[in-house]
Amino acid sequence: MFRNTPRVEQPQQRDNNPHSFLNVFGLSKKKKKTTTTTQGQEESGSGSSSRGGGNNDGFNELMAYLSEGLVVDNSEMFNLVQWWRARALTWPILTRLAMDIFSIPVSIVAAEQAFSTTGRILEERRNALQHDIVEALVCIKDWDRSGQRLHDIISPDMLSEALLCFGANSTSIDEKDTDESSDEICINSIFPEGHDINSCISHAADSIGLKELPRYEVRVGEQYDWIKKTQESFNPVKVAEGLWIVPEWKTPLDLQATNIILNPGLAFGTGEHATTKLCLLLLHGLIKGGEHFLDYGTGSGILAIAALKFGAALSVGTDIDPQAIACARENAALNDIGPEKMHLQLIPETTSPGLRNLCGIPETENLIEVVPETEKFDVVVANILLNPLLDLAGNIVSYAKPGAVVGVSGILSEQVPYIMERYSQFLEGISVSEMDDWACVCGTKKRNVSAAN
Repeated sequence: MFRNTPRVEQPQQRDNNPHSFLNVFGLSKKKKKTTTTTQGQEESGSGSSSRGGGNNDGFNELMAYLSEGLVVDNSEMFNLVQWWRARALTWPILTRLAMDIFSIPVSIVAAEQAFSTTGRILEERRNALQHDIVEALVCIKDWDRSGQRLHDIISPDMLSEALLCFGANSTSIDEKDTDESSDEICINSIFPEGHDINSCISHAADSIGLKELPRYEVRVGEQYDWIKKTQESFNPVKVAEGLWIVPEWKTPLDLQATNIILNPGLAFGTGEHATTKLCLLLLHGLIKGGEHFLDYGTGSGILAIAALKFGAALSVGTDIDPQAIACARENAALNDIGPEKMHLQLIPETTSPGLRNLCGIPETENLIEVVPETEKFDVVVANILLNPLLDLAGNIVSYAKPGAVVGVSGILSEQVPYIMERYSQFLEGISVSEMDDWACVCGTKKRNVSAAN
C-alpha cells in the first residue's frame, strides 16, 4: 500500500485543520522553554506538555510515521496485514491500533474495507485507550484522507465502501449503466427494510468529503424467501462411489447408496467443503464395524452420523457451540439415529444457561467435563482449525486407545508441517491426504505415549 517515495506536496502548516496534531496532544504551540544541555540536545521546560510518557511516545511515533514520506500503493498484490506486521517493531503503537482506527491514509479501498469490517471491535478497544491517543489517531486519519483528496479524485469504490459503513447490505457499481461520455457513475445499493436511506447516503457522502449529495432514487425491491433461495443452492454431494450427502429438502439420487441426510443450519459441515470430504473418505476406509468413534468438534454432526452409517457401534460428538449440538441432534433424527447410538456432548465452559435453553438443550443432558479420559475410542477425528488443533493436540489424542487412528483436518496443505511437528510425538505411521489445497493428517497413536501435553 505504501512505498518509500516522497510525497509531491507535504503540507507544512496544519493550523487550518480544526484537529491540529499539536492541539490534540495538548502540546503548547507557544515556543517551549528549553535548556540546552549539550549541543543538539534540549530539555523541555515548564512550557512543555504535562502528559505522561506513553502519550509522548505515541506522538513521537506518529510524527516519525508521517515523516517517512509514504505514498499510496493501489496494486492488487498489496496485503494490509502483512504490511503492518513488517513494521510492527518500527511503529508498535500504530501497529496495535492499525486495524481499528487506521491512522494510515484511508482513501484506499483496501483500508476502508478493513476499517468497515472491524467496526464492532473499534468501540470495545477504544474504551481501553487513553482519550487523546484515540482522538489524535482519528484526526490524523481524517487529515491524511483530506491531504490525499488534493491529488486524487474520489472514486466510486470509496462511496460504495462508505455506504456499507453506514448501513447498506451490499453495493455494486453498474458499469452497464455508465455512459463513457458522462462523468456520472451508477452505484446500486441494497438496504434493509425500514432503514433511513437518506441519512445513510448523507453520512456516507460527508465521510468521504463530497460537497454535494449525489442524485439518487429509492425503489422498493421484491421480497425474497431467502431461506428457500439458500436451500436451492445446496444440491446432493457425491463424496465417493455409493456415498452421498443429501440436503433434507432434496430427494436422494441413488436410493441404494449410503445417503447422509443433512440440514446444516448454522453449524459447519455441509459435505461440500474439501476438509469434510477428506474426513468422510478417511472414515469410509477405516470403519469396518463395531468401532467407537469420537467426532471432536462435531458441528452439524455429519462425521458422527457417517461413522454409524459405515458400521460403527457408537458415535460421540462434542462441541463448544450449543447451536451445533442442537443441529447435530436434529440431523441424527433425520437419519433415524437415536441418542443411544449417537451421544452429543456440550463442553460447558463457554456456554451460558440462557443460550443452552434457547437451543433446546436440557440442563442435565450430556453436560459433562468434556469426554471422560477413561472412555477411549477406536477412531478420533477433529475437523476444526489449525490453532486449536495445535493447542489441543494432547487433549485430542488422549481420547484415543493405544493403536487407534487419529485424524485431524481443517487445515491448508501449507499448514501440514506444523501439524506433523506437533502430532509426531503422539502418532506414528502418519500420512497426509489432500484435496483443493486442503489437507487431512492421520496416524496411529503410539502405545507408550502420554498425551497430556
